[in-house]
Amino acid sequence: MKITAIDVIPLGYEKDFPPLNRAFCVVRIRTDAGHTGFGEACTTYGHFYPTVVKTIVDDILSPVLIEKDPLSIRDRVREMGRYLHPWMGWDGITSQVIAAIEIALWDIKGKELKKPIHDLLGGKAVDSIPLYIEAVPKI
Repeated sequence: MKITAIDVIPLGYEKDFPPLNRAFCVVRIRTDAGHTGFGEACTTYGHFYPTVVKTIVDDILSPVLIEKDPLSIRDRVREMGRYLHPWMGWDGITSQVIAAIEIALWDIKGKELKKPIHDLLGGKAVDSIPLYIEAVPKI
């Protein structure tokens, strides 16, 4: 199996309170076996640049990853780091781009093996998660 296309879809919305534009993006990876994997990149603070992610993927990473095996996830992550870390560092947008692509690769691997990703990563499904919260007083 080989990667045939990587697309970045910039998205966003405006929060009401406080008024703030939030931006994020979805990365879509397609393969010659007909699988499509999705990954997402954002920050919790709303300071994110999806068009920069698109440029990094289109100009730097797509030429490196197209025609490569999407199931060799460690090799793909290593390659992305080789092309980004020396010039852009390890943090911030670099780690967000790599993470979004890695999530999409895990999605493809899960679809190919017909297993949920939590199985591939050594986790297990749960029916419920206990929540702990204090009541918020009305002001």
